[in-house]
Amino acid sequence: MKINWNYPTSVWVGENRIKDLPEACKNLSISRPLFVTDKDLINLDMTKKIILEIKKKFSNLVIFSNFSGNPIGENVEEGVLEFKSGAISTITTSMNQPFRCHMNIDLTGGRIEIPNMFDDSGPIIIRKGTNDDLEEKVLKVESKYRFVSQINEFSDCIIKNINPTYPPEDGLMNTATINALYKSATENKKIVVKSS
Repeated sequence: MKINWNYPTSVWVGENRIKDLPEACKNLSISRPLFVTDKDLINLDMTKKIILEIKKKFSNLVIFSNFSGNPIGENVEEGVLEFKSGAISTITTSMNQPFRCHMNIDLTGGRIEIPNMFDDSGPIIIRKGTNDDLEEKVLKVESKYRFVSQINEFSDCIIKNINPTYPPEDGLMNTATINALYKSATENKKIVVKSS
């Protein structure tokens, strides 16, 4: 038996409704679904079947499962960025762990992970392919105090009258992105950041 009702929101209930998920996405004009579940459920056969069913119609499905079944405050501080190229980036920060900021950038061909954005010597992990043919590369970055480098470059720009590597507009764009993430979280809707 299948039943639909629309108050206070649209709800579809019944046996084998998984097969109706692509239709539900189309009804909502969703062309690039984001599947959200927790890190335990993602490994269940039931969840894998749902993902396979959605992938039949949406090869560009993005999966987010970076939280526990009993979410904590840190999970509320996670954000998702979608770039013009279609790449999806998930950003996790935590007030419980000072100076922790984890970034994952999910692309159609793999993933880039930066486990700790505040660790100047931390690794950058590049994973290419799918679970079946996964290739992993870990890049070690030079350990140097980034703020000293920034001050040195800023000084050189003034003394030598040269343009900075990263123009001030980048800082404005970063601020606009952070404001958009905050607005998206508080208003529970997608916010578009203009590039100029």
